[in-house]
Amino acid sequence: MNTELKIFKSGNSQAISIKKKTMEKMGLKIGDRLNIEKRNDEMILTKKEEKNFEEEWHEFFKNGHSYHNLEETDWGEEQGREIW
Repeated sequence: MNTELKIFKSGNSQAISIKKKTMEKMGLKIGDRLNIEKRNDEMILTKKEEKNFEEEWHEFFKNGHSYHNLEETDWGEEQGREIW
């Protein structure tokens, strides 16, 4: 499949316009995330497979994490009333 895309300005960013039929053929929908890779003079876009909460949860424990090791987990910056 060979389709021409257009890059345009969107606020302070740039965006790529993809026709609806092309998205349907590629199995994409609004909100999907794509990975971009440069190989030689080519730009390759691949759909990023996102895990659901249950998959993330199992992977968290499979990788040896636990809520008992709070010092070993980077929970990020405080956002509200929580205390680290």
